[in-house]
Amino acid sequence: MSKEEKMLILQMVADGKITPEQGAELLRAVGEPKPVAPPKPAAAPSTQEGAAVVEKQPDSAGEDLGSVLDKQIRQTIEASVEATVQRAQAAAEAAAKHAETFAQRIAFEGENLGKVLGESGENLGKILGRIFGGGWAFGGGNQFDFPEEIRGELPAEGEIKVDLSTRNGRIRLDSWDEPGYRLVVTRRVRAMTEEEARTKINDLYEFNQDGLTLTARTKELRGDFFGSNVSVHFALTLPKDRQANVTVSSANGRLVLEGLQGSSLKASTANGRIEALGNDFHRAELDSANGRIQFTGKARDLSIRTANGRIEADVQGAGDWNLSSANGRVELNVRREAGAAYEVEASSVSGRVDVAGLEDAEVLINEVRHHVGSRRYKARSKNYDTAEVKGSIKATTASGKVTVVF
Repeated sequence: MSKEEKMLILQMVADGKITPEQGAELLRAVGEPKPVAPPKPAAAPSTQEGAAVVEKQPDSAGEDLGSVLDKQIRQTIEASVEATVQRAQAAAEAAAKHAETFAQRIAFEGENLGKVLGESGENLGKILGRIFGGGWAFGGGNQFDFPEEIRGELPAEGEIKVDLSTRNGRIRLDSWDEPGYRLVVTRRVRAMTEEEARTKINDLYEFNQDGLTLTARTKELRGDFFGSNVSVHFALTLPKDRQANVTVSSANGRLVLEGLQGSSLKASTANGRIEALGNDFHRAELDSANGRIQFTGKARDLSIRTANGRIEADVQGAGDWNLSSANGRVELNVRREAGAAYEVEASSVSGRVDVAGLEDAEVLINEVRHHVGSRRYKARSKNYDTAEVKGSIKATTASGKVTVVF
């Protein structure tokens, strides 16, 4: 696979013409030794901040920058996509069964990847949109929603364990003042008539309560997932003051988690935004292959990663925090804990790096004014080694600005 082919795919990801997971599929596919038609030249790089591709420089330093950017974006996209999709589809118990169907649809729509790469970015986006979004089945019709509500009681003591997974749909978790829980399941169907829609809503998901454990997940649909006109959305409300261990995943849909607390929060989506607001967890892990991620609250261990999208975090206290985007800004506001010492490392392959508010810090690396190549800044409080409470921060992006404010 030539560098021009890789950069063409990455340019289309940056322009929003294909999503990162679609780009990753093409990167893997055209890496095979089978000859392919030569791609069209990539469009001129965007002058807006956040573009994932930079113009090739005539000197060796420019070549190094392009090489580093190419490698970092590809690695980040592939790592994020593979991890996120594996979690979402494994939870849905259907990932491996659809590989052959997916390959057949690629062949049917594009005949071969050489032809696909020969199409314009707009046409390629439409082709892949149908592949990933089930476009073959959405030929028309109306949308029908069928909500149903499940309520139950919980044991008075102990941490609640939540595991929600849907292959196509949104998930929302929040809290209320009631002692029990409420789960609203919305089955959304596109069909010509309500009568037709009702024939498709049976046996789409399963829910189970085992003491403190609540589990809801979509079942494998008849036919195949990619051509489905059905989505299943979960909205779960928990008692406000209870501790929870939360795992949520969607292959295609937004995740919203608000006003929760507990030992662990894991949220992953292959395509969609993640909003985790006003939460307090010992450990929080948020992953999106394509979408913005927002986090506010507390987390002793915090990992936020997106292959394509901005990261915005407002975090209280101190802990080990790692924020990473392949294509998008990273913005972190730190609400310092009294007496805590901090170490911060911020870097961008293509974009500004700003760190402010860490007074009396020992600067270890300051490469923020580099005109060519990546920019990096590392500093720590002078009492970091002897402090009883420490915070470690790493904020990185391949393309975009990094801002850390204390």
